[in-house]
Amino acid sequence: MLLDFSGGQLRLNGVEVPASSSGSITLRPYRGSEYLLSHGRSEAHADQQRIYANAPRAEVVVHTSWFGEYPLFYHLGQRSILLSSSLKELHSHLHQRHIDLEFDRIAFFEMLLLDHPLRERTLFRNICKMLPGKRYRFDLLADRHQIEDAFILPFHTGRNNRDERGFLKDAKDTLTGLLPTTELQNAGSMFLPLSGGLDSRLLACLLKKHGVEFRAAVFGPVESTERFVAHRVAKSLGIELESLPLRNEFYKTYGNEVTLLTGGLSSHRHCHLYACLKENQIEADVILHGYLGGEYAGASQRAVAQQYGMAKDAALDHFVRDHMQRKFIWPMLPESDRQEIMADLRLIMEECCRVNLPCHFDEYVHNVERQFSLIANVFSVCEEFGCFMRPFARREYAAFFNALPYRYRQERYLFRKACTELFPEQFNIGTPSQIYPKHALLGWIEAAASRIVSVASFASFVATQSHLVLPCPKSYERHRQVLFGVLRRDFMTALCEMSSFTGVDLMPLGRISACNRNELTAQFRILSSHLTKRNLLEDHRDFRTCRWESECQTLNALR
Repeated sequence: MLLDFSGGQLRLNGVEVPASSSGSITLRPYRGSEYLLSHGRSEAHADQQRIYANAPRAEVVVHTSWFGEYPLFYHLGQRSILLSSSLKELHSHLHQRHIDLEFDRIAFFEMLLLDHPLRERTLFRNICKMLPGKRYRFDLLADRHQIEDAFILPFHTGRNNRDERGFLKDAKDTLTGLLPTTELQNAGSMFLPLSGGLDSRLLACLLKKHGVEFRAAVFGPVESTERFVAHRVAKSLGIELESLPLRNEFYKTYGNEVTLLTGGLSSHRHCHLYACLKENQIEADVILHGYLGGEYAGASQRAVAQQYGMAKDAALDHFVRDHMQRKFIWPMLPESDRQEIMADLRLIMEECCRVNLPCHFDEYVHNVERQFSLIANVFSVCEEFGCFMRPFARREYAAFFNALPYRYRQERYLFRKACTELFPEQFNIGTPSQIYPKHALLGWIEAAASRIVSVASFASFVATQSHLVLPCPKSYERHRQVLFGVLRRDFMTALCEMSSFTGVDLMPLGRISACNRNELTAQFRILSSHLTKRNLLEDHRDFRTCRWESECQTLNALR
């Protein structure tokens, strides 16, 4: 979808939109980058993403989904706007208009630190991504725009007047009401990626309970505990489960594809779902996914969340110490770049604290700033295989579980307890990260053995310089072997060229050493940013340079 509003004319996908009686149109997403057109400002569900454009008033209003369901990007000019569901499509249109893209080095450094550019940043300064839960108003006659909050995810503020039994009853009611069963029974074919984790397991249990037919599959390395646990869950439910391979080669073939489709907002590291669906030609009317089930229920909650009296500056300092100062790139940055990154973090803090406390900042950055935008780009490219349904991405679920007191969210306590009471057989199986109960003897042995195997696996990776790596069952994807295997040449080229381009020496990240153990995010982001820069930024400039050189040679020959 590409909406072009300039010179008083409104065009949709290159075709001028005829004026209706009111001179307005409304667009709603159907799936991925596809949007449906309806005339007038008709009513829509409060959480649904929608775009309203009024040609006579030169006004565009965008209401983004509060959980970032589908990505949207825009480019503002003088009294004009280009709005698209695809960054790559928007780039192509700017290319045709001979508008050069400007690389955003701050967005690049934020990716290396936090796996995603903050706020409206993309890798290009003149293309912005729209934030979730906002209302954008573009007044093209006045040449201005404003952004309003539509929804801010709430957290627990320290007050609690209820006992566990009341919370548990509400939790079970919330979970059993997750699926629109009548709608699903008439939805056609259904596919469920069943990882063996808590969220996909619950969805499988609910589908089975309501008699909905579905196809399930698990994918990953053959040694992964995900496969082992997923098969145990499937056996307990009496359903068939396919095991799909996730080969190292996929990360190059499909990783390049996903990176370019999303303008670098997804990387090779995030391509596994797309790769498995495309390689195995899996298509379904509905693809059910457990997106956000864990985040809302406390999977990313940190101990700082219970320090209710923490000030904003203290929360920011804690976040920087915990997530940024330990990273290779942070001390390498000029002070001006660090201050610009800190300015983005302060904007997030102000947004968070309009509803929440400073102690929630750490989880807010993860769940809203990173997760909403990152996973929107992970899923949007996969919608060519089927329409995604995300049962956990509901306001009722988010408002209940995300705002629980700390102790009920710690290690997803209330979620686990509610699921175990609803489906005791399936939720007493264990998870891929801890198959046996932690406090039992087998659980203690498993945890100790997992630590030993993890250290041994990484030691073999370093000692043999990636040539021989011991399998690690608790590592669900072979990211290190992939980076220094099928992607090695591309990665080393990216390191060299991005070091030269940014003026920051990134070459130490190309070493296989213990110092780089926690730098996988930065390493993969260097690769994806380089690929995006080379294909979306340099190709246009190279074409213009070659054309100019050709014209000069012709003129010289004539002289």
